[in-house]
Amino acid sequence: TWGTGFQVTSSVATAMRAGAWGIGLSGAYAMNQEFEPSSEDPIRYQPGNEARVRIGLDRNIGTNTFTAGATIMAFAEDKADGRNLFQAGNRIRFDASYAFRAGGGVWTIYAADLWRENGDLSLPFVNNAGDITGDTSIVTPSQNLIMGGMVGAIALGSKTFRPQVDFKLQARKEVAGSDEGSGWMASAGGDLPLRIFGSWDFFPKAQIILGSVKDALGASKRITGAEFSGTLRWGL
Repeated sequence: TWGTGFQVTSSVATAMRAGAWGIGLSGAYAMNQEFEPSSEDPIRYQPGNEARVRIGLDRNIGTNTFTAGATIMAFAEDKADGRNLFQAGNRIRFDASYAFRAGGGVWTIYAADLWRENGDLSLPFVNNAGDITGDTSIVTPSQNLIMGGMVGAIALGSKTFRPQVDFKLQARKEVAGSDEGSGWMASAGGDLPLRIFGSWDFFPKAQIILGSVKDALGASKRITGAEFSGTLRWGL
């Protein structure tokens, strides 16, 4: 863990109507306090401040709802003992969703695209005595992450099964042209809310995961897995 440095975030937002459309605009700025990541190392880590601007749109289409938005994110330098450690690249995110009723439940189709520009990472040179004698800067890869999926509800007698399908496609490009880390991942599963007794609810969830990612040599490595989880909720 990096620790729990203090953070202050300020934000402002406004919304208005334009015919059948709702329009929202917001901005936020987060300031982070430096802290010591490790009690065994006296280095002081200063996370860079973060600024965000977002515009959103929504519209009702009959009983259905369409929502879309765009977010721009910019970051100041992360520093270690006052020295530049990492300058994250700016990020731009576009997202959209469409919620509709079908089969007695609400279904939502969603998609998003998150683009991250190249960043700068400083790596120190350390001699055998542990002293920093200099540093070098490398350009971190750009990334484009495309996400999409569907979540819904299916009535099973007195119970409701909530299936979910997700897909992620990541394009990662090094300055040298390597696409190490590029790949895709898909998952399918769902949860089943259960009233176990009184005001206690239990939400067991399971999903299977398939995918592929490229290693440093450009070879695709297959990913397979499964995830099981459960949430317990108590209503007052």
